[in-house]
Amino acid sequence: PYGASGSANFVNNLNEGKVFAVQSNLLKNRLITSFGWRSDRIRQATYVTQRKTAAPNAAFESLFALDAPTNWDTFTRGNTSTQGAVFHVLPWFSVFYNQSSTWNPPTGLINPDDGTQIPGATGDGKDYGIMLRLLDDRVSIRLNKYRNSSGPAGNTGFRNAIIPVVQNIEN
Repeated sequence: PYGASGSANFVNNLNEGKVFAVQSNLLKNRLITSFGWRSDRIRQATYVTQRKTAAPNAAFESLFALDAPTNWDTFTRGNTSTQGAVFHVLPWFSVFYNQSSTWNPPTGLINPDDGTQIPGATGDGKDYGIMLRLLDDRVSIRLNKYRNSSGPAGNTGFRNAIIPVVQNIEN
């Protein structure tokens, strides 16, 4: 009655996407613009593996020994886009700007407060700055500022640190 009843959970993602991208050179190649858009449709299937024996400290089944998933029952979709420009003010001096939005599929993690699946991280980013090309293009200097936002995201740092220790422990 006390403590956790362990199981190993895995999530498989099947990503189907559509992409559109274009780059243009304008004003005699002094202005280069770019645009990109991607639409993703994600299907997810989950595994809940069983322990190899009834013992409470038994290892879980290997994911590689399981059949391919058939329960592709979770569907999500999202879009990612980017727009940017580089303007060559002089042959050796350029300015640039880029902005983007991102979308990632759900993580497979569950919110313990209400049992809902944690959505994938979304975010926005911007970067801009200047570029200098000096000494016949042998020296390149780039100064830029970058800002982004993203979330929510699951904290898996603790899990990733312990995996190498316990992986294949019974071998």
